[in-house]
Amino acid sequence: MNHSIDIILSADQLEGTSATLSKWLIKVGSQVKNGDPIIELETDKVAMEICAPADGVLLETLANEGDEIEVEAILGRLAANDTAQGPVAAEADSAESTDLRSATLVASE
Repeated sequence: MNHSIDIILSADQLEGTSATLSKWLIKVGSQVKNGDPIIELETDKVAMEICAPADGVLLETLANEGDEIEVEAILGRLAANDTAQGPVAAEADSAESTDLRSATLVASE
């Protein structure tokens, strides 16, 4: 069973109080993996990317290119592929992937 996940600009991702959405990197209906860049934002100091919070499909965009984005604003929604995949599971998966890459590098040296 799928569920939707909000794509949010969290306070720890932003240096300042707002940013401008410069570009959606994917279109509604596109498949994404956890960590894939999906949005480009710009502040007066930096350009940055917002990444997919989980594996899934982009359901809708709630912010448009050129919009000023406030902290904690919902930018869009994903239909998650796996209901068990939450933030804690995503972090664990990421750590396991890193461990496997490290193990592969060590083994190949």
